[in-house]
Amino acid sequence: MKKETWSVMLGCAIGAFIGVLVAFEIQSRLIWGSYLWILGAFAGGLIGWCAGELKELWTSIMHSYHETINWRPDHSYWKAFIILFSGIVLMSITVCGFMLLPILILASEIHSVWLLVGLGGAGMFYSLAMTLLLIGNNPTSFEDATKIGRTFMRQCNPIASMYYIFRFLYRIVRYLILHLPSATVAICSAIKWIAINVAQFVARVFIYAHSERRRIRFIGAFLGTVAGFFLGSAILGAVAGAIIGGISREIAIRWLKLVPSV
Repeated sequence: MKKETWSVMLGCAIGAFIGVLVAFEIQSRLIWGSYLWILGAFAGGLIGWCAGELKELWTSIMHSYHETINWRPDHSYWKAFIILFSGIVLMSITVCGFMLLPILILASEIHSVWLLVGLGGAGMFYSLAMTLLLIGNNPTSFEDATKIGRTFMRQCNPIASMYYIFRFLYRIVRYLILHLPSATVAICSAIKWIAINVAQFVARVFIYAHSERRRIRFIGAFLGTVAGFFLGSAILGAVAGAIIGGISREIAIRWLKLVPSV
């Protein structure tokens, strides 16, 4: 067999092996795992599709990136964004720390961990939304945002905030009440922009990187994952995926003439 066929078999084996492990984890960890294990097959197929031709895949990613993500803020924007975002994050940490410290002490260890994770995620989302709302779209607003961020960093850190904590809480609540509609519009616009660009980015990467060998690797890894899941062994799944991928490529080359022999 040719070198390309061995490459396809290896990609199918890797994808099937990992896909079986993912399927086992889904089956054992999730409530509906007995029905959702097929997601492991799709994961294995995707890994098989990505395996091989890494240089072409990287070229496709960069090409798609330059075509879909064209937004390039200037230096002043990034400076204002980082300073303002850091200030709001530090302020959120300080406020949450003072308000929730008694709860964390009284709560159990497991509940405390989940509480910290949830509050951390909500705090980061709130900080990002407020930063996008305050930073504006012109150089003057960049300067104002930078000043606000520095003020937050200087006066809202845990050491200096003992005096300012209640005063800032009042201002935050008042600001949210007055600017809730514009904040909602800004968040929705940001989510829409991210969703559209991510979808275009993924679609273009698939279009530029897809080839007959990647299709064969996806199918081989997918079927290998299914076989390994029912056989109860990731190694057997990898072997099955490699055999299926190798046979599929040889059939495509010798009979269907779909894959170049070079």
